[in-house]
Amino acid sequence: MRYPLLAALMLAGRDDETPALLARFQDDPTARWLYGRALAAFRREGDSRAAREALRAALRSNRHVPQYLTADDDVPIPPPAMSVTLGSREEAVVYDLEQGEAWRATPDALRWLRAQAPARRSGKRRR
Repeated sequence: MRYPLLAALMLAGRDDETPALLARFQDDPTARWLYGRALAAFRREGDSRAAREALRAALRSNRHVPQYLTADDDVPIPPPAMSVTLGSREEAVVYDLEQGEAWRATPDALRWLRAQAPARRSGKRRR
């Protein structure tokens, strides 16, 4: 329940309560928690060093999340599986479904995310 609770606190503007919740589960390695931590830091401090560090940790956990949070309707959305693999596109979809509204409701958050996230590469991967 901590993932939707974090989003609910942010949507309700109860940013003063997010640090305690985040600290309680500080070892959670999921994109759901790490991106939530980054957004919470951005909401409290803006484009601070702590917020950027939190976002870098989140980006390392799942590079697909920014694509879904900032996407137009043309991004293919894989159906989330019953369980998701850390770092997968499915995990990114689940995160967007749960906490995307909190990102979109936070002034300048998506612009900040776009500025901090590495640009997506187009085309095939090089070997």
